[in-house]
Amino acid sequence: SLEQEVGQSLLSRIPHQPVELTPAGQLYYDFFTKTESEFRLLQKKAQAIASQISGKIRLGFLSGWNALSILQPYLNRFQTQYPQTDICLSFYDPSPLREELLHGSLDGIITLEDSLQNCHNLKKIVFGKVRRMLFISRDYPGLSEDRAPTVQDLKNTTFFIVADNSFDSRAFVRNHLASSGINPDIRIVPNVESAISCVHNHLGTAVIDEWSREMGQSSLWHIPLKSYNHAVLAWNPERISPGL
Repeated sequence: SLEQEVGQSLLSRIPHQPVELTPAGQLYYDFFTKTESEFRLLQKKAQAIASQISGKIRLGFLSGWNALSILQPYLNRFQTQYPQTDICLSFYDPSPLREELLHGSLDGIITLEDSLQNCHNLKKIVFGKVRRMLFISRDYPGLSEDRAPTVQDLKNTTFFIVADNSFDSRAFVRNHLASSGINPDIRIVPNVESAISCVHNHLGTAVIDEWSREMGQSSLWHIPLKSYNHAVLAWNPERISPGL
């Protein structure tokens, strides 16, 4: 027995009285109770280490967005929780961003939900709500440089929107502006950079979202619309990585 092994009486056995621990027995009981608790904690830590995610996540991001201000809080938190996992960021226009994901070159992408309308095989979750904006040069002919223009002030300008073969938001923009009594002249451009170039060259107005890097441009007016898009995190369930 344990008492024989330690050479101590661990239990007080008095007839007709409850069995109690002796002072030596109480010492051993406290020791083994503490040891068991520490062992359970050690088991949990060992399991956490064994199951900890490691490796690399290849994440694609829509070019033209202000990635640093949008992603940095999430990246910091992720690196704290999963220090053995690296996130590799790449930036693409809408069409190549989708293609890189579908071809397996990326594990996940963060893009506008509208650009995934025809990608029914992808899984996605909403990452954020993004307001649509109108961008116009402050020195556009006929506009006051001291007063922010209204949507009505821009009714005779050309509206540039980003679209490709997979999605086309012309109908949405046209219907939205129609509510303000505007029948817009809409032109398609392949990316945000092209739209902003048109704006800087006084060719018209760009319809872009508020996550754009151009929000920091003091040479542009930024007019908010009562319209929102969703930014989504999307991935291919047939090629999902453990980290993602």
